Amino acid sequence: MPTTEQKDALAQISEIARAHKLSIKDITDFIVGDKAEPHRRSEILTKLFGYMGGIFVFAGVAIYTGMHWEAMGSAARIVITLGTGIVAYVLALVCLRDERYIRLSTPLFLIAGLFEPGGMLVTITEYSTGGEPRHAFLFVFGIMAIQMGMTFWREQRAVLLFLLITFGATWLSIAFDLLDFDEKWNALVVGFFIMSLTWAISKTRFRSICGFWHFIGGGTFLCALWWILEDAHAEILFIVPACFFIFLSVVARSRALLLIGVLAVLGFISYYTAEYFSNSSAWPLGLLLMGGVLIGMSKFAMNLNRKYIKQVEEN
Repeated sequence: MPTTEQKDALAQISEIARAHKLSIKDITDFIVGDKAEPHRRSEILTKLFGYMGGIFVFAGVAIYTGMHWEAMGSAARIVITLGTGIVAYVLALVCLRDERYIRLSTPLFLIAGLFEPGGMLVTITEYSTGGEPRHAFLFVFGIMAIQMGMTFWREQRAVLLFLLITFGATWLSIAFDLLDFDEKWNALVVGFFIMSLTWAISKTRFRSICGFWHFIGGGTFLCALWWILEDAHAEILFIVPACFFIFLSVVARSRALLLIGVLAVLGFISYYTAEYFSNSSAWPLGLLLMGGVLIGMSKFAMNLNRKYIKQVEEN
């Protein structure tokens, strides 16, 4: 516990920080200074070489497989795909046991996430006697979701949560397809599921993966909603959820949602003017108006990002 003098000093520091609008990041960067720079550079290099290594491994295996696929037997095809995925998964777990190699686990888990489901599908293709292909995909992505979920529960790594969402959302979409859901409603539900899950994750320390999933979930949801409204000849209503996404981006502090919302509004305006005013003599004026709207929306988005998203993230 800090002493009375330390508490007084902290109170003075807090008052000075508020008076000069200094964030915690500003204070930390000033105190740490150049001492953290070598460590940061080392972390960047470790990440860079780790991802480059993963890319080269993936490219090498993919090229070799493509060159010799026709000449391979069933067992060789399974070993080169499923075997590679299992080895990458095991190596990733081994890397997590040594502080020096923890960062290498991320590209290895990603390689496993690519080769394991591919290898299982190859195995089913080589030895199956027919049936519904979607059942095979449902089985494979279900197994992968369980594997990544159990590994995430134990290891608590962001890459595992990323893969869990990938396989879980894909499994859900295939399941709805097997239940004869309309593809538009399928996409709407899956998009909403991803957005809801990402919203919950944004409250945790795994927030780093949220930007990508906000973009994917929000984009899927709005595209599906547009198709549904277009079929119902109610496109005009699309402007409401599009604007709501801009509001939601402020609440969620998400640049990805802000981008999706702005693109949706601009897309709606472009579609509406082209659909109903393209043959009008006022079309050139409409284009000028559209240009002004684009400029205004870009300015509006930058102001939102600076005032309500970036500033809050730094604090």
